Amino acid sequence: MKNKIIHLGLAGLFILAIVSCKKDKTDESKLLENAEAEATANAFFDDIYNEMEETIVTLENNGYEPQGDKSGLDEGSRLITVAQGQGTSSYPNFPRLITITYTNWTSPSGKIKNGIVYIHITAPYRVEGNIKTITFENFSIDEHQIEGIKVIENTGNRSYKITISDGKITFPDGTFYTREANRTRTWVEGFDTPNIILDDEYEITGTSSGINRKEYSYTHTIATPLRIRITCPWIVSGTINLLVDDITAVLDYGDGECDNKATFIVNDTVYNITLRGHHNQ
Repeated sequence: MKNKIIHLGLAGLFILAIVSCKKDKTDESKLLENAEAEATANAFFDDIYNEMEETIVTLENNGYEPQGDKSGLDEGSRLITVAQGQGTSSYPNFPRLITITYTNWTSPSGKIKNGIVYIHITAPYRVEGNIKTITFENFSIDEHQIEGIKVIENTGNRSYKITISDGKITFPDGTFYTREANRTRTWVEGFDTPNIILDDEYEITGTSSGINRKEYSYTHTIATPLRIRITCPWIVSGTINLLVDDITAVLDYGDGECDNKATFIVNDTVYNITLRGHHNQ
């Protein structure tokens, strides 16, 4: 097994692998193409998740009053409305349907959004058994059309089950990338100090699969849980098995040290890589 040291971000790793390695160039190209689309999918679905969390917390703090905002660049708008369904004896004010309507809205992260996002929530935000369901209507981010159903369930024991079904991103050139995902996010450290977040740690497990823009099937499986510390900007441990068409690779984040080191193994070659940026799960 060969070893190479590469001081690049993950995207740079894939690019350099293709340029520098003549053997199995086609195999590595498949991994590169999938990695680029996967990065886009992660960025968009994570952005949707993060805004959903922020919106629900804000609404609960202000009694679920409707909101209207100008965009971060004073162009476009975002309108948030709330409808209340027939309540139960336990939660008389739930379920609720939150509707977010975007018109050329520029988010704080610089993404331009159009269309409608629906969030159906069955109980107060932190209650065990609470289920949040996200769906879309003609919704796009930076002219990428987003489709699918995302469900987040508070399963108790400090765990959240996250699923994506019929996920699809249509790129501006008409190509598309599909995704089905099942993940669990578990709060493993810091739960006994709820007012202190700096000691919080989480583990992520699960899989994602679909068809990429080149019509290759792919499956990404977290082989050992990804460990996230609030105080560390990188994933500190865990491995992901990557399968694109019939080509495999492994991404290994290490043994628990808070550093920007990881290894990427493809075609019996081990690349020692330096990660850039933050964890984004």
